[in-house]
Amino acid sequence: LTLSNSGTKVTTANLDVNGNLLISGTARLDPNTGNDNITLAGNWTVTSTNADPFDEGTELVTLDGTLTAQAISTVLAGGETFYNLTTNNTFPTAPQITLSSNISAANILTMTSGIINLNGLTLSITSNAAGSLVYTAGWMYGGSMARAMANAGIILGNVRGQYPMATLANYRPFFLGKPGGTGNGTTT
Repeated sequence: LTLSNSGTKVTTANLDVNGNLLISGTARLDPNTGNDNITLAGNWTVTSTNADPFDEGTELVTLDGTLTAQAISTVLAGGETFYNLTTNNTFPTAPQITLSSNISAANILTMTSGIINLNGLTLSITSNAAGSLVYTAGWMYGGSMARAMANAGIILGNVRGQYPMATLANYRPFFLGKPGGTGNGTTT
């Protein structure tokens, strides 16, 4: 699916893209108007020079490749922001997902399947709410993960303090906890 030229492209239903998604020219994708989610089996590529080429709204983007690895890239200086992002790539060769830009999950990151090569970049979860990481399987390597931490204490081993990091071949997660009342913050 290629969204090109100029103007805002508004969805009228959920999108299920079985290939790549490209937002180019000065185009802008707005699934928020229709409250529509996006399921993508290919690459997410943004080359649009629009100041905000993707209106993430409160929608879910799911990376569900099965036949190929996927990549996320954007020309935006700050990287790409998704409201809810699910990684569910079951391609048999790792890594299943590779970043070419920093990315943020503003509300929830759900990791169902797939190893993510951060490629020297940062994946951020910017919500400090409980449930901002829903973890089943997969991990990240080759970069950094940043998480917002709530003011309330986080008990060691709690998923609210989980960092599913590793090397390409070895899963080595860790958990961070903190005492209650010490203030909000972000850990990387």
